[in-house]
Amino acid sequence: MSWLQSDMSWFQADLDAANVKIPPPLVCVFVIVLGLLAQAYIYAVTLPLPTWANQWGAALLVLIGAIFAAASLGQFWLIEQDPHPWKYTPSVITTGIYAVTRNPMYLAMALVQAGIGLRLDNAWIFLFTPIFMWSIYMLAIRHEETYLLKKFSEQYLQYTIRVRRWL
Repeated sequence: MSWLQSDMSWFQADLDAANVKIPPPLVCVFVIVLGLLAQAYIYAVTLPLPTWANQWGAALLVLIGAIFAAASLGQFWLIEQDPHPWKYTPSVITTGIYAVTRNPMYLAMALVQAGIGLRLDNAWIFLFTPIFMWSIYMLAIRHEETYLLKKFSEQYLQYTIRVRRWL
């Protein structure tokens, strides 16, 4: 058990933080693996697109996802704030990519997942993207929103009125 504790030390939640129990990237990886397993062991479902459309569509989705992730992490870096949802949040970021979407990192993960599904011609992974988005809402976003509303009240409420959760 001590090896697990030492390996998970980076995942220690702060007392003043959202109640996120599972690192969101692990949820994305889990859903992708689930799609790979479904493709291999349940029923192989391909996407009805020509190969070039799969490749270019995948590249576009992954590129947009990477831009969202980089822009989001850049905002955290600029204000020297920890991007992990289980860590202390000193302020609400409302500029840059956060003026477009309240959850650019999760949106980036969803776009990359859909891109992987396209590139691998795996309809399961592609079609599981909404399941990932629902799961991430249940496991992270709702806890983050509750925490931010409690901590920043009116400021966060006004932000949620101006900027949508996804797009």
